Amino acid sequence: VPGTGQRVHGEIYCVDQKMLDFLDEFEDVPKLYQRIKVQLEVQDGDGEGENTLKPGSVVEALMYSTNKYKPEWLQKPTYESYDTYGDHGLQYHEDTNPE
Repeated sequence: VPGTGQRVHGEIYCVDQKMLDFLDEFEDVPKLYQRIKVQLEVQDGDGEGENTLKPGSVVEALMYSTNKYKPEWLQKPTYESYDTYGDHGLQYHEDTNPE
């Protein structure tokens, strides 16, 4: 939801159309996820060269987001970083029957 929520930390990759097609299939677009455009603020980077994004710059990118979003999710607790063995006690378990 624009203007709400929390910052998300992640990585930015440059991919070609073949990889984008693979990722769409992997993420089960449009059944499970949808690919959307977002504006990202670059926090830091560890690369060099002409394609390296500079900290503080804003770039447009594509990300995968669930298409089963529910407004009440914004009321749920958030975690700056998730680790399956973190102190939150929420160990990840793969759902073998998502339906």
